[in-house]
Amino acid sequence: MLNAMLDDHREIRSLSAALRDLLAENGMPIGHWLASTRWQLTRQLLRHIAIENTIVGKALVDGFERRYRDHVAKWTPDRIDTEWSAYCGETRSILDALERKMLREEREFYHPRLRTDRPAPAVAAVA
Repeated sequence: MLNAMLDDHREIRSLSAALRDLLAENGMPIGHWLASTRWQLTRQLLRHIAIENTIVGKALVDGFERRYRDHVAKWTPDRIDTEWSAYCGETRSILDALERKMLREEREFYHPRLRTDRPAPAVAAVA
């Protein structure tokens, strides 16, 4: 199961990179691709967080899920179109936070358990 969660991190990173590439288009007409990529990332990320919460309880909860949900709710397609630069800045910030979160989880939770082949008990909350 831990390897599957790390596979999820790889998929989330791939989708995050695709979204960053779209942000670099500087407002080109990318609505469909942006919506599709954003939806795929959101679906994968929220599914992953739900499974993670089941595996380790709420131990890895750090407020990121709420921040991400608020970000998605705030940025409607119309608002993205009218405030492209602000959307790009906020999205880059949340993707940076996501990467830091995954690195921390890997370092503090997943990799230590894989190296020692220990079960995955709940750990202290990630700051």
